[in-house]
Amino acid sequence: MSGRDCNSILVHSGVWVLVEWQDEEPLKVSLELLSEGLKIGESLGEPVCTVVVGYNIPKRVYEVADCGAETIYLLEDPLLAVYQPEFYADALSSLVERERPKLILCGDTLLGRDIAPRLAAKLGTGLITDCVDIKLDESGVFYFTKPIHSGKVAATFICPRARPQMVTMKPGVKEASNQSASGQAKVVRATSGLSNDGSRVRVTGFLKGDPRALSLQEADIIVAGGRGVGSAQNFRLLEELADVLGATIAASRMAVDAGWVPKDKLVGQTGKTVAPKLYIACGISGASQHVLGMKDSGTIVAINSDPQAPIFKVADVKIAGDLLRVVPALTSKLRELAKRADVKGAGKIAAALTQL
Repeated sequence: MSGRDCNSILVHSGVWVLVEWQDEEPLKVSLELLSEGLKIGESLGEPVCTVVVGYNIPKRVYEVADCGAETIYLLEDPLLAVYQPEFYADALSSLVERERPKLILCGDTLLGRDIAPRLAAKLGTGLITDCVDIKLDESGVFYFTKPIHSGKVAATFICPRARPQMVTMKPGVKEASNQSASGQAKVVRATSGLSNDGSRVRVTGFLKGDPRALSLQEADIIVAGGRGVGSAQNFRLLEELADVLGATIAASRMAVDAGWVPKDKLVGQTGKTVAPKLYIACGISGASQHVLGMKDSGTIVAINSDPQAPIFKVADVKIAGDLLRVVPALTSKLRELAKRADVKGAGKIAAALTQL
């Protein structure tokens, strides 16, 4: 009997969520996955577990991983201090083969898109990427929905035999759990069994990527422009603001149709759905199609010359004024704040903006 056939008849139980973290904070997509995992676990009547991988893991990370989870698996090892696909795949596959979960949820992030296929290949199971929805039928079969053909069609997939079933889910398509940590989750410090002997990869360092090239769905800070920006040349003011913040540029449908911004930067019902920690909307009226794509952002700052603009209904910080004057002034002020050691990261910048 093949390993794949054997895998299909073993008893698998439980839902696992891979928790990613950055700058000592869990990624928002991990909280979204935990919320989704808890719903699925309740439907199945099975436990929900979280998995945290790394070394010297901040307490905050596994406190968040406790929000409704029955068990937290901590895979800690010096060889896991930085992401190395070879070590992560070996450590995770050993844990999965030992505990045999039914479903594994990963974020559709840079790490998730890299580790999930490697892990699925090691386990001999199926993988659905870019998932936006999961349904469970009465017989216990999962139906995974993902967009295909540049988002023009929604396709549904099943994994009828191999276990565990694995998916990567797009950030921002589910709401994050609002449960607080109970401290009741059982913490299991799992052994990695890793050895540096014979490793084919050695990490020598990291280069910070250009935030302007970052996927909108992975950006912590987004500066978006709409019709009110006026021209492609005026978008340079938004780019200067984005440079100061380490942000990614986005746009509404009008700005994309005018050719001011590439199509892959479109946020809205017919574009990307995003949920950054900070979203700055410049010259965007706030049509429902656009709001649907960014309403779940952590802090929303709106700049518009029309004080009655619909965008102000969803904004946390409302600035009524000419963006050609407001944006340069804001850029100058934020450049000063950027020099302060206590104002780093999207969350603290957002908090500082509310006090300007």
